[in-house]
Amino acid sequence: MISADGALRYVPFAALHDGRDYLIARYALPTYTSVTRHNLKASSQSAWTGAGLGVTQAHGDLKALPAVRDELHSIMGPAIPGEIYLDQAFTAERLQAVGRQRLPVVHIASHFTFSPGTELNSFLLLGDGSQLNLGAIRTGDYQLSGVDLLTLSACETVLGFGRDKKGREIEGFGVIAQQKGAKAVIATLWPVEDTSTSMLMAAVYRNRQTQGLTKIEALRQAQLSLQKQTKYSHPYFWAPFILMGNWK
Repeated sequence: MISADGALRYVPFAALHDGRDYLIARYALPTYTSVTRHNLKASSQSAWTGAGLGVTQAHGDLKALPAVRDELHSIMGPAIPGEIYLDQAFTAERLQAVGRQRLPVVHIASHFTFSPGTELNSFLLLGDGSQLNLGAIRTGDYQLSGVDLLTLSACETVLGFGRDKKGREIEGFGVIAQQKGAKAVIATLWPVEDTSTSMLMAAVYRNRQTQGLTKIEALRQAQLSLQKQTKYSHPYFWAPFILMGNWK
C-alpha cells in the first residue's frame, strides 16, 4: 500500500516510469488512509449489487457529462444488478436512502470538487444542481455501512492546490466515507476525460465480477486495458484513479 504524506499525495504513483515501463505494470497500488486499518482484513461480498447515481447536465461553470448515462447503464445491469438515479432523481435524500440499503457498491458519476481549506470548500454536485459539501456529509445522515466500494467516478474532479500544498483534501472524502462505514473508495487526482472514464469504470466492475479479482486488481487491469488503446495510452487518461482503503 502507498502511505503518502504532504505533496506526495498529489503523485500518480501508477504513472512512475523506470525507463522500461510504468509502475502499474508491476504492482497494484492501493492507498492507505488514517482509518484504513480497521477494514484491511475484512473480506468483500462475493456477489455485488449496487446503486448508480449520476449527473449528465451542466450546472453553472460545471459542464455536462453526457457519457455518465452510458457509464451507469454499462455497470448497473450488465456488470452488477442495481438501480440508477440520474439528474433530478439524484438528490441528497436519495443518497441517504441508498446508504441505508447497505448495498455493496455505491457508484457516483458526477463532478466532485476537492479544494484545500475547510470542509465547506470540497463538494459533490447533485443532480438538481445543489452542492453537497464534505462537512454536510460528515455530520449528516449519510451512512455507508456494508459498502464494499464507493466509487467517485467524478468525470471532472477538480483538484486545488492550497497554500500549504499538503494534499489533505485528497484523503478528505476517503476518510469521511470510511468513517461512515465504506471499506474502500475510488477517486481521481485530476480532471478526467468523460468517455475514457466511462470505459474504465465499466471494465472495473466487469473484471471483478467475471474474474473474481480483488478491487485493486480489477482497477489495475482496467487501467492497463485503457493504456493499451492508442487513443488513451497517455497517463492522463488512466493514472489519476486511486483506490483508498480495503483493496480485497
